[in-house]
Amino acid sequence: LRTTGRRSLRVQAGDRILSVSTGLVVWVGPYRGFSRVILIESENGYTYVYGGNEETLVAVGDRVRRGTQIGLLGRNAHQGIPQLYFLVYRDGVPVDPSQAPRS
Repeated sequence: LRTTGRRSLRVQAGDRILSVSTGLVVWVGPYRGFSRVILIESENGYTYVYGGNEETLVAVGDRVRRGTQIGLLGRNAHQGIPQLYFLVYRDGVPVDPSQAPRS
């Protein structure tokens, strides 16, 4: 993935999705318009959500380290463009992803 600005990414279908933190995979599966989604809980209480995967490479119960490839980016089902959804929560409350720890 290549950054093109503070919050936008230029991506292509098939790009590797890497975990930004170490943690436990707690959910993997399709979710509404987000293609396949992966949720990773870190030891410091953050939950990292990666949506838009064409293919997931982890399973519930897997432990991942920062930098582990967890999926391959797909295309948005409605617009047909590659789109990564990255969200972060702490104790169920949304957190600005740019402020979340990367460890």
